[in-house]
Amino acid sequence: MIAAPVVFWLLGAIPLAIWLGLLLAHGRFWTADQRDDRGVPPEPAAWPPVVAVVPARGHCGGFALTVSRA
Repeated sequence: MIAAPVVFWLLGAIPLAIWLGLLLAHGRFWTADQRDDRGVPPEPAAWPPVVAVVPARGHCGGFALTVSRA
């Protein structure tokens, strides 16, 4: 049977190894400096007014209360 301190050390070492792998081996993925803007249409000169807001399923009950407070 493995001693308790060894198990705790392993349980701490595994997430540490994962984080070190993410930080050191994946090329600064968190900076989000690579974007795919190809094919994105330009911004319109003037945005149209909002005509309808359709709540998602399950949000219909609180929708009227939320809109009436705005």
